[in-house]
Amino acid sequence: TLQNDFAPKNISFFVECIEFIDNSAYVPYSGFVMPNGQLTTQTANIFQTNRHADGIDIYILPRAYASGGGLAENIPASAVIIGGIFPSISTCPESSGFKVLTESHTLTHEIGHCLGLFHTFHGTCAGEVNITANPNNPSTFPELVNYPPSSEACLSAGDFVCDTDADPGIALCGVNNNCEWDGITIRNDCVTMNFDSNGALLDANNDSYTPPLHNFMSYSRQTCVNEFTTGQRGRMVYHISNLPFLQNTLVEDDDPQIATYFFEPITIPIGTTNWTSPKRFYAQITVPSGATLNITNTNIEFVGQTASIVVKKGGILRITNATLKAPDCIPMYWNGISIEGNTNQPHPMPAAYLANGSTHHGTVIVRNNSTIKNALAALHSVAVTDVVGVYVGGGIVNVTSSLFEDNFNDIVLDNFNSTQRSVIQSCQFITATNFTEQFSNVGLTVFSPTEKRTHIALNQCGMVRLGANTFANSQNSGIDLEVYKGTGIVAANAGIRIGQGSANKNTFSNLFKGIDVYSTLSATNITTIEDNEFLNVHLLAALTF
Repeated sequence: TLQNDFAPKNISFFVECIEFIDNSAYVPYSGFVMPNGQLTTQTANIFQTNRHADGIDIYILPRAYASGGGLAENIPASAVIIGGIFPSISTCPESSGFKVLTESHTLTHEIGHCLGLFHTFHGTCAGEVNITANPNNPSTFPELVNYPPSSEACLSAGDFVCDTDADPGIALCGVNNNCEWDGITIRNDCVTMNFDSNGALLDANNDSYTPPLHNFMSYSRQTCVNEFTTGQRGRMVYHISNLPFLQNTLVEDDDPQIATYFFEPITIPIGTTNWTSPKRFYAQITVPSGATLNITNTNIEFVGQTASIVVKKGGILRITNATLKAPDCIPMYWNGISIEGNTNQPHPMPAAYLANGSTHHGTVIVRNNSTIKNALAALHSVAVTDVVGVYVGGGIVNVTSSLFEDNFNDIVLDNFNSTQRSVIQSCQFITATNFTEQFSNVGLTVFSPTEKRTHIALNQCGMVRLGANTFANSQNSGIDLEVYKGTGIVAANAGIRIGQGSANKNTFSNLFKGIDVYSTLSATNITTIEDNEFLNVHLLAALTF
């Protein structure tokens, strides 16, 4: 939301790092500000904790902060607090049912303050006039609806921006679902003004208000706000350009670090592309037919669920002695690697697709101590919908001697009706930490609590052979068995061979289930389980017919 809200004004942000403050004493349950206008002790303490000189610090409160709210440290500033549930006002039923504040435009509003913007009703309401502690925040007086031509009086009144319409202090309850103000309802601390014969508010010159109901810096409905004005952009750019503490947050386009960050989707060109140096992605990478992407001896980072790799039919992705993961200080799942294919076309023999891929399938090859971490589905031979609404799958996965760690799902193979020749051999599938659990406390949904962590999921995907793999969970007490310890292999109507012979022994350790098989008992859906080891597994193998 923040990125989208500021994009029309060519101001952008990126997440550099996420840290956790594990101390409830910092939560300002009594509010951000005392009656005398000073910050509460908890609020002041938050603003002094884990500060960074090279960025804007955003402190996100837990959902338990039920009253909800947001506060910039000053105007301008380099820190804000936000969190909790959007407050429900008993006299204003329209206010209930809003999202948690982290999913609203509230952060946009507070960052606007950080960049020097005041409320559009600044100078009209008592709480605004008193913001004078910072010399950049001059005292002000109410903005008039109309000023004489060429007058610059609007630059010293209200919010100091001339192209934001005068705002008498509109309150949420006075704005309906159609983003129309009733002409009367304003904040309780705003100056009483004149009224017309219908009871509508007038300014000091008896002019009628047309307040900025869509402006992010107003107190209009969250569903109505969607813009900054040109004048507001100019004010923000001025502060960014002239205040040292905001200049310190800038990253220039030619900065060596930002040169390795990719914020927009990219498509790999036809031919061979080699990545051997670190990069960070915030959006999707597409490997189209005819393109080969080799990631070798390097680290590639992905931020958030908009970050992913999609390998189209005829595309090849080779990962060799490389690590693909979320940044260490941004513990958020990225979306993983999706591999598309043709459900009715057989896989080539491994020797053929390892060399040249497949015309009908995307091919992903992972080997030589590579690591894929922190993905929702590290590798997903995806069932996509074709033009007539039929799910088709079939992408090729060949993984050997590699590590899959702290993914929600490691490998998912979906809906394939032809000859399957994917290989999953001599790999480690490990859950070491539940690294995103803390996000649920602040209202950032990572996954549903009813979803089950699974290392390998095989769904009607044909014959797959799995050998010499390790499935383990190193988490111990205090976690839900099924949700967090997870299952090693889930197979639904898939013909699979798990193990067979000591050289192919799979080891399952400290899991809820080792192997979970669902089958219609057809001749093509036979599951063979031989010579595997189960250590501290709640259910070794579950069979459902």
